[in-house]
Amino acid sequence: MLPILLAVCMGALTLLLFVVWRVRTDGTWALWWHDNYLERLRDFTSGKSRPMRILQYVQNTAVQGDANSVISAVDSYCANVEWAMNVGDKKGEILDAVVLDVRPRWVLELGTYCGYSTMRIARLLPPGARLITLEMNHHYAQVAKQILGHAGLDSQVDLLVGASFCSHSSAEEEV
Repeated sequence: MLPILLAVCMGALTLLLFVVWRVRTDGTWALWWHDNYLERLRDFTSGKSRPMRILQYVQNTAVQGDANSVISAVDSYCANVEWAMNVGDKKGEILDAVVLDVRPRWVLELGTYCGYSTMRIARLLPPGARLITLEMNHHYAQVAKQILGHAGLDSQVDLLVGASFCSHSSAEEEV
């Protein structure tokens, strides 16, 4: 019995070391690890989803009505607390430069998640410009709406919930 138990433990340890090595050396494995293990463990232990944890962090640390403060809070959360999908400060500066250069009157964003890029864009739009963002996940949309409200940008943004496609027959009906 002891040799079988020892073999099972050695096999489990070998598997664990292999997974840790792959997570540290391969981005695909790292994303899998974060999405399928760490995030679910944090969801279970905190009783909240990652988007809700981000919202709570924003509400506790960012200045209400200050979009730059909210953006900094999300950047800080993603860099120091827990990985989350966001544009980030470096690529965000590129996005900012494009918005300032183009000065669009209308912007369509597909996929809102927690509203990070929505905030980066909306805060730089010229007066009267609108941003329409579409999120198919109701939970993400609810969190994004609250984050945009905290940033003071909810009046500039139309957040729609649903898929970004329609079936062929419904497209014909609209024509």
